[in-house]
Amino acid sequence: MVGTGDEASHGMNGDNVDAQPKSKMTMAQRNRKRWRDKKRAKAQEKEEREGKRARPSDEGSEESPTQRGPPLKTHLVALGYSGEGLKGMQMQTNEKGEETHATVEGIFHKALLATELSTTDILADRKKLKFSRAARTDKGVHAALNILALALPVTLDKTLTQEGDGGRNVWTFDEKANVKALNDYLVPLNMQVFGIQRVSNKFDARKQCERRRYEYLLPEFALDGKADAAKLEEVMSQYVGKNKNFFNFTAKIPAEDPSAKRHILSITCRPTEIEGNALIRIQLVGQSFLLHQIRKMIGLAVEVCRGSAPVGAIEECLAAKERRHIHLAPAEGLFLDRVYFDGYNTGKTNGVETVPIEPKIWEEEIEDFKRRVLYPIVSRTVIPKTREWIDENLAVNPFTLVNSPGYVFASKEPKASTTEEESCPT
Repeated sequence: MVGTGDEASHGMNGDNVDAQPKSKMTMAQRNRKRWRDKKRAKAQEKEEREGKRARPSDEGSEESPTQRGPPLKTHLVALGYSGEGLKGMQMQTNEKGEETHATVEGIFHKALLATELSTTDILADRKKLKFSRAARTDKGVHAALNILALALPVTLDKTLTQEGDGGRNVWTFDEKANVKALNDYLVPLNMQVFGIQRVSNKFDARKQCERRRYEYLLPEFALDGKADAAKLEEVMSQYVGKNKNFFNFTAKIPAEDPSAKRHILSITCRPTEIEGNALIRIQLVGQSFLLHQIRKMIGLAVEVCRGSAPVGAIEECLAAKERRHIHLAPAEGLFLDRVYFDGYNTGKTNGVETVPIEPKIWEEEIEDFKRRVLYPIVSRTVIPKTREWIDENLAVNPFTLVNSPGYVFASKEPKASTTEEESCPT
């Protein structure tokens, strides 16, 4: 006999009165089930973020992973550049986000767009871009090697993911092709990418760079025939040491500000000749440097060698609590030479995806870039600028005069900034 609709419904659902009641779950079983459900949900969310699986409700929508583009992973870019005619490394924009001056970062962003390695939306989102740099060079300052870090698109290698590495996703990035594409855009602008490599997702080029080496090419005639490279090195050795106070060698930082204290590891001075010009190659290694610090260090050392500043001027300026006026050596002679990541290299680098950061692997390309691009530019520009600097500053307003009692400093200090010459940890 066929039952009523209600009876049939109960029978089909297995909920009739004759069915045996289900046994209740214990508290431990419920906790385990909640833990498994939570773990499963987290795994699914991770897969969705990495583009491995699309949510069913997202298929065909604007938010689908396919339309959002490939997943992004943090990479470093080893970059060399001429700072001639540029307003420094950091992009400068107005209230509308429009670029107001030509900068290294601005040119690099254009290269990323031209090569389709990024989009305007990603470049505008600093959190998503994960951008950082080992050093934020000042106006007109070059770099033989600077390290940038940013998120770049990667491709899931399904073969490697299935066959190896314990089932983990393996992401690939065609370094050779992408380096070539970027250089096709950058090389005509006196910039060059030496290499791109994966780094840990939390990598920060500024915070994890432990040493910077700068180089300055000083024309020998700046010493006025009264000293040589060896004497200049002896004078500049007074800067070397831990926690020396360089507030007099920067701007807008009071003497008591802890950030004025810096650790200079070494300074060397060697004679050299570039394109027939007699120069002194000054190399300075430190943990970090303040805005204008290196140029003022060199400016004062030159005056000590020339005799326009007393022998004890450097020691006095490092110890003084009152502001001293120090002439800035021309920016044209300065460039960032190397950056080092010793701590990162000895730490965990996430297995197969990342490798230690070793500038020596790009050594040949970097030195070629210096010889081919930087040295000719520096030699061509620093000679006339140094003559102008001597004639208009050192000869007219020597250190002993501008720091004498009652003297009113006629010329303006260099335009100051609250930022550092390098964006470095203090």
